[in-house]
Amino acid sequence: MNFANGQRIKFKTISAKDGLSNNSINDIVSDKDGVLWIATWDGINLYDGNSFKVFNHITNDSTSISSNEIFRFIKDFNEDIWVQTNSTSISKYIGNNKFKNYFFEEYPEELFLSNTGNLIVWFQNSDSYFEFKNNKFIKVAKHNINQKSNVALDNVLLSKHPNLIITNTLQDTKGNIWYATRYNGLYIIPNISSNINNDLVEHYVYDLYSPYSFKSNEITVLHEDIFGNIWLGHKDGGLSMVHEGSGEINLVTPHPVKQPYLPKESIRAITKDFKSNIWLGYYTKGLYYFSPKTKTYVKYEIAKASNNNDWERIRSLYSSSDGAVWVGTYAGLICIKNGISAFYSAENYENLPNNRNYSISEDNKKQLWIACWGGLAKFNLKTQKFETFKGQEKLKNLSIRKVAAYEDEIIIGTQKKGIVLLNNKTADTLEITVKKGILENSIYNVIKDKETNYYWIASLGGISIYDLKKGLIKNITRNEGLPSHLVYSLILSGDKVWISTTKGIAVINKSNYSVSSFNPDEGWQAEEFSEGAYYKDIKGTLFFGGINGLNYFHPSSINFSKDLPNIKVLIDHKEKFDTTIFKNYSENNLRVEISCISFSENTNNKILYKLVGYEKDWKIFNGNPILYKNLPYGSYTLRVKNSLANNDENNLAINIKKPFYLTLWFFALVVLIISGGILYWLAVDKRKVIRYKKTLEQRIKQRTQIINSQKQDLVYSNSKLDKKNKEITEQKEQLLKLHHQLKNEDFEIDKFKTFVFAEFKPLITKILQNSSRIENQDKVKQAILNQSGELINLLTEWEHLSQVKNLSESKKSAVKLNSIIKVLINGLKPQVLKSKINFNSILDINDEWIKLDVLQFRMLFKYLFNEVIKYSSINSNLKLAIKTDEEFISLQVTTDSKLLADNFFSAQHYSPYFRAVDVLIKALDGKFNINVDTALHFIIKIPIDVVGIDNNIAEEVRWRHENIDKELLPNKNNILVFCDEDNYLSAKQLLDDDDDDDNLLFENFANETLAVLKHKNIDLLVLYNAPITDKLIQLFSSIKALDFKIAIPIVYISEQINYFLQEETLELGVDAYIQLPISRSFIKKKLLKLLEVRKNYLRDHAKQQLFNITSEQSKVFSPNEKLIKQALKIIKNNIQTPSFNLEALTNELKISKMKCYRAFKEVLNKTPSDVIINLRMQKAEYLLKDKSLNISEISYACGFNDPKYFSRLFRKSFDCSPKEYRNAHV
Repeated sequence: MNFANGQRIKFKTISAKDGLSNNSINDIVSDKDGVLWIATWDGINLYDGNSFKVFNHITNDSTSISSNEIFRFIKDFNEDIWVQTNSTSISKYIGNNKFKNYFFEEYPEELFLSNTGNLIVWFQNSDSYFEFKNNKFIKVAKHNINQKSNVALDNVLLSKHPNLIITNTLQDTKGNIWYATRYNGLYIIPNISSNINNDLVEHYVYDLYSPYSFKSNEITVLHEDIFGNIWLGHKDGGLSMVHEGSGEINLVTPHPVKQPYLPKESIRAITKDFKSNIWLGYYTKGLYYFSPKTKTYVKYEIAKASNNNDWERIRSLYSSSDGAVWVGTYAGLICIKNGISAFYSAENYENLPNNRNYSISEDNKKQLWIACWGGLAKFNLKTQKFETFKGQEKLKNLSIRKVAAYEDEIIIGTQKKGIVLLNNKTADTLEITVKKGILENSIYNVIKDKETNYYWIASLGGISIYDLKKGLIKNITRNEGLPSHLVYSLILSGDKVWISTTKGIAVINKSNYSVSSFNPDEGWQAEEFSEGAYYKDIKGTLFFGGINGLNYFHPSSINFSKDLPNIKVLIDHKEKFDTTIFKNYSENNLRVEISCISFSENTNNKILYKLVGYEKDWKIFNGNPILYKNLPYGSYTLRVKNSLANNDENNLAINIKKPFYLTLWFFALVVLIISGGILYWLAVDKRKVIRYKKTLEQRIKQRTQIINSQKQDLVYSNSKLDKKNKEITEQKEQLLKLHHQLKNEDFEIDKFKTFVFAEFKPLITKILQNSSRIENQDKVKQAILNQSGELINLLTEWEHLSQVKNLSESKKSAVKLNSIIKVLINGLKPQVLKSKINFNSILDINDEWIKLDVLQFRMLFKYLFNEVIKYSSINSNLKLAIKTDEEFISLQVTTDSKLLADNFFSAQHYSPYFRAVDVLIKALDGKFNINVDTALHFIIKIPIDVVGIDNNIAEEVRWRHENIDKELLPNKNNILVFCDEDNYLSAKQLLDDDDDDDNLLFENFANETLAVLKHKNIDLLVLYNAPITDKLIQLFSSIKALDFKIAIPIVYISEQINYFLQEETLELGVDAYIQLPISRSFIKKKLLKLLEVRKNYLRDHAKQQLFNITSEQSKVFSPNEKLIKQALKIIKNNIQTPSFNLEALTNELKISKMKCYRAFKEVLNKTPSDVIINLRMQKAEYLLKDKSLNISEISYACGFNDPKYFSRLFRKSFDCSPKEYRNAHV
């Protein structure tokens, strides 16, 4: 057998990027658990195969190592590890991450072990030796040293290579001798029977292109761990481990020196020719074979590949019994025999169904069966021809990945169709699919075990084992241990089946179907292997190809027994403890950490643990820490083991003590205390009873005397109470009389008020009527009138004040406070001038809309200042400051009137005006604060709501708005009325007229009103008795934003229209006011006048709009504006053509009616038909003024065949007939 020379032993390198603190290694040792201790130039590294733990020197911590530069380790007979650093001390690891340092006067030179296994330290300067005994160092003689020499072993290699510098020598447990050199890498003399004279020396150096090479040729230390792995410590190269058994797995990968011709691509097919040379087929890079001359793999040139690359897309290789190598490609078949190639393609051979060939198999009749991507072919080696066979037609639509010939049975593995079994004699077929229990219908490989007649099926879902008689035997998936669900190959070898997957190699035991997987990092070409890249030669050697190269090995050389991990357990962060851990009940939490010490992965093994006494079942360890909280008191055993181990367990006893209140001594103490307490209580109680009896007798005597004395006192007190009771009864009767008297006085006052209001007013009215008849005495007459008027005003105001307490619920409306305040202040001026006081007002009022009960505010202002001015002294100063913010309006009044200050309390409590002020402030939710010092100062604060007119209301379109056009009569004005539901009937009665030409629409919500204005053609908006609210103000703001709704008149109709309302609504945009009551005819005329003004404005605006579109030249038009401009020219050119309509216009423009309609609405806000009629009416207007044509001729000139129809349209546009229009413009 000629194999390419590959690196036999594979190394795994661990460096700083993997967690090592430094890449320069000085020494390596294993502790009793198997953990590696690694001495570096930057601290100690502990490695358990999973992660690193680093010990460094920590300043001011006496339990840390004395220095970070570590020279040497040594392990004594107690398996304690001693550390030599570059300091004058020696450090001993005492467990739980702590060291004990022993200091000397000079630097230690070397560490040894004594004959009894104790540590000995040698100091070169003094040439003295100190042995560690009884926890201290004592000086000893040199002969106590148990010193081993490697001189003999070194001479074996130096005799062959005398110039080498050997830095470390190791003879492993198998007898192999390992040599570490300073510059020349690693030398190994294997201990095998064929090397009895040590002539075979293996040499390994750093290989830049090998994935399994170490990284530095300067090796400082060699070490064999407790599992038999060999470790190499490098200078600047980190740590290297020899993969156990990796020398038995041969590797062929692309290499610029050793294999310079191999491509870096996936291998897709493998075979060996009759000369035992290996052939490799690649995904797209062609065919390669091993050349014995060059000892390398070279490319086999395929002649036809220069014209068709598919000839180099290899999918299958097969060595037939006649010595030929058959190659399946994407372009067809190639037969290579004696260096001559024959090509077969489907285009040239009728019985070859497809050029893509995935598998080839030979039966016992020297016939090749070829799996095609579209059928099955048969090639006769004797006749060298393709032949038909029975059942071939049944298979023509199958995409076949695998074919295997077993006597008269042809086994076919397909894509998505499962397994097809073809009987070569009868042409009968049998299908095995997922319906019969197998995992998947996409098949990659299938074999038949002749011992059991079981079919082993590799598919996209795993492996299925099937028997034709028993049915499905077994499905094997990732749950049963497969590395991947995608299985590419199946090779029978003895009692095992070898498989390749997308995640490594595995082997299945045929007897129990157990799966053993191999770590892809331990000598294999890569994790992923390729479809079709597998082969077994006649010696039983197995070949598997993948994405990075080829592996081959003999199954007998593979060691399936792997060392199980050593298990190390830490309890509460501690690694050293007694055989039983005792914990107090207050410490009944348990923290467990498990460290699995292993340097080769065993994918089939799991770490199991169980806390006996707390858990019944074993649990799989998934990571640290394991926490047990609030454990009950008692005894527990922590058991930890490997799942593949039989009885090997780590057992640790844990005892949690009882809480003190459950212990026997505590119970006895409690019983003792209780018993003593009871006895003491009984004794004390007995003495108490005796003392109490004596005391009770004395108290009875004393109490009897007291009772007799109290009895006499009670008799005397009783007589006094009777007298008092009579006095209280008399006082009660007097209070009742007084109450009735006061009640009658209030009633008499009310009767007096009623009498005054009922009797005085008619008499005063008669006085006024009689005074009007007085002649020639104007001054007397005027004086009587003035004084009578003032008397009536006082009586009216008094009557009104009496009704303030009966105010109805506050009704807020939106107002501009500035104008109201100014009018109220101006109203004070006559009274101020008359009272001769100095009045000053300061206004700081925001010019914005607010919500306020105006009536109550006016009454409050008037009544307050009526009293303030009345009680103010002559020439006193009265200052009023009114200020608003976002929440309040405040009235601040300051006066220096001593008269008002002295009488303010009385006026506030007895004046009807001030009582009314109090009632009004409460009605307005206001506050009244007063301060009387050198001057009288009080503040009234009333809450307000600011109305945001910029916040446009959201329109609300209802379904009735969508169908309202059907209800509106044509050729009538559309009037929208906004009013409350309570005012609907009165508004309808006032505005509706059977003979009217108007369509009335009613809305009572601002957002719905806005929707109607936006989406319907409204000619006029009426506000009927609508209070000025924030919603109404926002509606006005939204109406202003409707640019396309041109000049909609707004009319305000109400029973109460004053100056303030007109000023406010005029600013909002109201065009006219109608105050009720008034006749319906007046309202009709007012509305018609507004509609006429709007109609004229719209007509003029439409003309201007059409003129602008057709006349502007410099403006940049949008696409729709350009379209409208073109359309208007067409309309003007055809305006006198009666048949010209919308259809004719769209034909001219070559657009759809919908597009034409949308363009006109966007640019002119009119329909195309409206624009045509509008232009015809404009022409008619011009011709009527010209007077050269009669009306019939004008109708024809404007495109109307019917003069009557023309007249109706003209009247609709101009509110008069053509004849009336001509007469009006004579």
